[in-house]
Amino acid sequence: MDRLAEMVLLGEFYGGLLTGRQQECFRLYYEQDLSLGEIAEYQGISRQAVHDRLQRAERALRHYEARLGLVADYIRRRRLLETALRLVRSSQAFRRGDRELDLAARMLEKVLRE
Repeated sequence: MDRLAEMVLLGEFYGGLLTGRQQECFRLYYEQDLSLGEIAEYQGISRQAVHDRLQRAERALRHYEARLGLVADYIRRRRLLETALRLVRSSQAFRRGDRELDLAARMLEKVLRE
């Protein structure tokens, strides 16, 4: 997983545990795609202060994940669901139009969307 995707996922799971200032910097940088300079200007602080806040936020998020493992568990479960859906769709009974397998596929799709 690339760094941006990792940070966005960590932010979704643990962002509420960051300080208000860290949350705002994190949101502006990772979700609004603002540069450090743009964030600094917006918040009236130095570019270095923005960088430091982001570094502390990233360390905190990684620390929470190391302790709790919620993102790793989410990714593992998602992969299992995707595999199950692939197996259902590839079965001969599904291709013949088996109603129960069709229902199972729709249920798996719904869980993956949520």
